[in-house]
Amino acid sequence: MAAAPTPTCKAGDICSGQFGTVVDGQNLYFATSTTITNNGGVSTLNYWNGSQWLPAATSTNADAWKPTQNTPLSQTAIQSLTSGDLGKNATATVSKSLDKAGVPKTTQDTVVPGSSNTGNPTEGDTPLVTEAVDLNIEGSGEGRDKAGSFGDHRYPEGLQNNNQDRIIFTMVKYRPQQFSSFGGGSYGSLGGFEEQRKGKEEILGTVTLPVTPGISESNGAEWSSGTMTAAEAIIANTTLSAIKGGLGAAANTIGGVVSATQENIPEVQNAIANLFTSQVTGVSDILSRTQGAVFNPNMALLFRGPTLRPFSFSFKLSPRSESEARQVIKIIRFFKQGMAPLKSKSNLFLKAPHTFKIKYQYKLEDHPYIGQIKECALQNFVVNYTPEGQYGTFTDGVMFSYEIQMTFQELEPIFNEDYGNAGDDLPVNLLFKKP
Repeated sequence: MAAAPTPTCKAGDICSGQFGTVVDGQNLYFATSTTITNNGGVSTLNYWNGSQWLPAATSTNADAWKPTQNTPLSQTAIQSLTSGDLGKNATATVSKSLDKAGVPKTTQDTVVPGSSNTGNPTEGDTPLVTEAVDLNIEGSGEGRDKAGSFGDHRYPEGLQNNNQDRIIFTMVKYRPQQFSSFGGGSYGSLGGFEEQRKGKEEILGTVTLPVTPGISESNGAEWSSGTMTAAEAIIANTTLSAIKGGLGAAANTIGGVVSATQENIPEVQNAIANLFTSQVTGVSDILSRTQGAVFNPNMALLFRGPTLRPFSFSFKLSPRSESEARQVIKIIRFFKQGMAPLKSKSNLFLKAPHTFKIKYQYKLEDHPYIGQIKECALQNFVVNYTPEGQYGTFTDGVMFSYEIQMTFQELEPIFNEDYGNAGDDLPVNLLFKKP
């Protein structure tokens, strides 16, 4: 859908500019307007249907967004409004427009959609660690970091008008994590960091490309061997008993060790003698040299942690018209600039590059048989300007063909809980439908 004109703002209302959100592979345009009242306010989400602005949803006194009675939104858009990107972007836009208008934070909490449902610490909670200090590091203003500033691009051009399977790269502004508040009750957990990244998601632009051969994913976990000798086990067990049960429990553990030692006096004495000799002389293999033995290392394969999944993509872009050539150039610029860090206004800091959400679509819906991908960082981007093995340009200098190769890595690991019960009720009959 073509970009919409600036919406009309009623006198006394606080209005935003237009913003775009991808729904069903298309970029739809919206704008918000807010009326402040004595006990809160009413926010309206307006939708551009191609010829006029229409009210699509409202929020009263910081309640969640609710579609209007005759909302022009599709069912997919309504779902995105209540539990997806559209609702997040609409709420963020209201918040920014109120900030810009100088509305106090206390008033915003009674107006911004969803603010009344965020929850507060209950009485008796004792936070031990507060949120990380916000340095308010802002960009220099010369880079692209505003919603919609990168635009929406497709290759080939006809991809917009068919049901071909596709992959959508959505660039979002990087949101850092923040420390969780430690404490009892419902206030926090001992996880260390909040599960959600700080700030509201802000979409900067999208690129839609056809699915190419060679798509894959690689899941992994880090395991490595670990050892613990009997002496190390005794020390560890005694220390743990003391921490958990006090000196009495530690004494009982030591008593058990003494009892076991008395039952194996010759062998234990020999082991202690060799261990002491090794410590004094610094020679570690005395037992092996003199007895042909070593302390049992109790070796086992131990879990060390998750790994972050990498994803690689390769696309060949061969423009067939002037407008398609423009799209190709913009797509290359999209990824190059998006992965580059931003300078702070003071030039003292570098801000993290933008990040990406990657989604496969089957007939304009999320693909049911390709695994989902968490938010990713673009780590490497390569452009081959002569993928056919020879140099060739059109009359305006545009290359005959381009090949781009991208390497992404997820910001967070995959956990067992992320899968839930996905796959238990997939429509298997899709496998047998004729194309």
